[in-house]
Amino acid sequence: MTPRQPRLKLSSYPGLIQTGILCIVFLGCFTSGIAYHHIPPWLAFVKGPSREGSIIIGIAGMFGCLVLFLLGALVARLK
Repeated sequence: MTPRQPRLKLSSYPGLIQTGILCIVFLGCFTSGIAYHHIPPWLAFVKGPSREGSIIIGIAGMFGCLVLFLLGALVARLK
């Protein structure tokens, strides 16, 4: 028999779920900026102040989430 590999525990990666949710929110901002003029009227609350603003906020937020993912991985590695 081969030895079983240990299961991945989410608790060993601090903030992984919260950062993933935050990344999805910023991906939504980015997508709403790209499809700014094609968003149906019943989803008007998704639109940001401007198309360019939504795109910039989305890109900056996803970059920030990448930094948070890297910091979480570093903290988990140092434990």
